[in-house]
Amino acid sequence: MQQNYTQLERVLGELGIELDAAEYHGGVCGAVCAGVAPSPSGEDVNDERERSLLRRMRESCEAELADNGSGFTPLLPEEDAPLPDRVEALAHWCSGFLAGIGEAGTRLRDAAPEVREIVRDLSEISRADLSPGAERDEDEQAYAELVEYVRVGAQIVFLELHPRGDTPRPVLH
Repeated sequence: MQQNYTQLERVLGELGIELDAAEYHGGVCGAVCAGVAPSPSGEDVNDERERSLLRRMRESCEAELADNGSGFTPLLPEEDAPLPDRVEALAHWCSGFLAGIGEAGTRLRDAAPEVREIVRDLSEISRADLSPGAERDEDEQAYAELVEYVRVGAQIVFLELHPRGDTPRPVLH
């Protein structure tokens, strides 16, 4: 996605949306995986700017998740942000993803065991926390491994719920 974390934070603030960029992006990605119209804030989208943002983000997430060339990356703070902030954002991304994917209902319950395990793992990651000042080199590596797991896991969930290139149904406004 062309937009970075800081830019999305600013736009969400301007729109009066209380979710952070990571949770918003995770919610859109989860909804795309579930094949439903994303509404990460949980409310009807009446603002044209938010509809446009959602449309662009949905299209980008869908294209990235469907790309087997690893084009997908969860939207998280830059590497120079403090590690506790990045861990918190990753937890928020997972929370948003779980909220969005929750719309898949039966399809998710009937999914392969690997997919159900990924969703359980994302639930655990959504509770991750790191106290400020507690960063060590191994924490940095563990964070990088979690981000990679989330990245690959989201793609696996998408591909499982959209076999043979099926794409989520379009959103009509």
